[in-house]
Amino acid sequence: MENDIEKVLYVDDEVANLKALKRLFRDEPFGLVTYDSPIQALKDIKTLKPKVVISDHCMPEMAGTEFLEKVKQRLPDSTRIILTGQADLEAAVEAINKGSVYRFIQKPWDNDDLKAQIRSALAHQETIGCLRTMLDSLADEIMANDRTRRTIHKLSMALSSEMKRPLSVITGYAQLLQNALAGDALIHGYLSNIIIQLGILDELANKIESISLAPGVHVMDRLAE
Repeated sequence: MENDIEKVLYVDDEVANLKALKRLFRDEPFGLVTYDSPIQALKDIKTLKPKVVISDHCMPEMAGTEFLEKVKQRLPDSTRIILTGQADLEAAVEAINKGSVYRFIQKPWDNDDLKAQIRSALAHQETIGCLRTMLDSLADEIMANDRTRRTIHKLSMALSSEMKRPLSVITGYAQLLQNALAGDALIHGYLSNIIIQLGILDELANKIESISLAPGVHVMDRLAE
């Protein structure tokens, strides 16, 4: 059924870019939904529930980094990607460090690379789902033992905090290296894999933190906030 198809949302004020991505992804097994207005996209996003959100950075209504920050507030488990030119790399890396953006793709993009990045983002979403299921099972066991719960609370907060800071820094620098060495296909591929794995670790840190709950609160309740 159409409603069961995973959705990818793409926002860009340039209609030509929207049409180009529609052509590029017309044979992919996911549904591409496009908007030329970030404001309208934000109005519809909770209904659409896209797994992946892609945004251009330079838009007249709202910068892509601001748009994706608002997307994060509405759909915190979405995977967010920003398209940016060389002049805006610093803003993109800052957004990654803040956790608003999963990765950035430099314009003009390579079609094969863009396809690979979107497929990786969807695979990343599948990994998040598996982690959520496992951690919910663990949370049920923890809640059955109050002393264990208090101990895990302290450990998970400390572990998540210590993991997230270096992961953000490493991801930002890995992306800078990836763009600086774009002409070396082998190194570029290695760095892409590093960034994917860093993203998975970052999500793991988020899920570990979600275990730190007040008594009686289930993990899924926190995730739904």
